[in-house]
Amino acid sequence: MGNYSSDRKNTRFVGLKLNRNTDSDIIRHLETIDNMQGYLKDLIRADMKEDGKMTIRELAKNWIDNADTTPGMIDLKTAAQYIDWMDKDEDLPEDLTPESFMEAWNDTIRG
Repeated sequence: MGNYSSDRKNTRFVGLKLNRNTDSDIIRHLETIDNMQGYLKDLIRADMKEDGKMTIRELAKNWIDNADTTPGMIDLKTAAQYIDWMDKDEDLPEDLTPESFMEAWNDTIRG
């Protein structure tokens, strides 16, 4: 079992309440999915991407994938430096902050 303190600090539970009568089609479909959490995350990320802009998570992953060395976790100061180095002509996410970039980077490194 995972570390409860770390779990509380690093995760957020989001539930979905479905009605057996009015949402039966959704319930039936979800019951066919092996990895429901991954499926829902993929749908949400695809929806976020529809505006044509890269998500902060995708931006972090691109930086990690293109790193010259094996990247590790970053702190807030490093995240701010990376944002300063980014091409401002690139279509960056509107909600990009050092905090959001650091979180996305470190989540990607953790896997």
